[in-house]
Amino acid sequence: MARLLIGVLAAFTPALTGCSMGEDPASHAPGAMVASAAAAEPAAKPAAADSLPAASAAMGTPSPPAEKPLVTKAKPSVKAGSKVSQARMSKAKLYDSGDFEDNEACLVCHADFKSELLVSKHLADAAMTCCACHGDSDMHRSDESNITRPDVIWGRAEIDAFCNQCHEPHEKPDKVEEFRKTWAGKRRPTGRFVVKDSACTDCHGDHAVALPEGSFK
Repeated sequence: MARLLIGVLAAFTPALTGCSMGEDPASHAPGAMVASAAAAEPAAKPAAADSLPAASAAMGTPSPPAEKPLVTKAKPSVKAGSKVSQARMSKAKLYDSGDFEDNEACLVCHADFKSELLVSKHLADAAMTCCACHGDSDMHRSDESNITRPDVIWGRAEIDAFCNQCHEPHEKPDKVEEFRKTWAGKRRPTGRFVVKDSACTDCHGDHAVALPEGSFK
């Protein structure tokens, strides 16, 4: 009778220990059970910093805007009857991107330039905006403190060469000499004196920024 009881207990031992028929009892050893539990855990999530680039790419985050080219691709058209030829102007190196059709963005601060001869004449006759000579100047236009300078500022020695890209030399040199004699020793509205080697803007227009104290720059 005792032998029969021992046999029955032996037959049911796998069920009592949690093993199914055909399963290796060794897999239920403490060490094996810990390893199995570790393997069953999901993979750890990547660090937040590592996931940011992928998340930005998935959301379509735009890349930084490319810098605007200084030299415009589409040249303005010269108005019929203008002394400036389209052929000369088509070869001129201008400094705007072509995004502006008028000077309204500049006139927000430089309102006194709206009727200034060089500004109004170039816009009317050749569709040339302030940006054609001074660049789009995005940072300058956004600076209400007026600390940031325009993209392009012309030194006196550079002005004539730039103007002569489109404009022919004086047609009447005698008239030029007469003008110089008239203004000799006198200050022009731009704040500049007319001398023998004056730049174009010393005589043409009032193209200068007057400061509150009455000086020019």
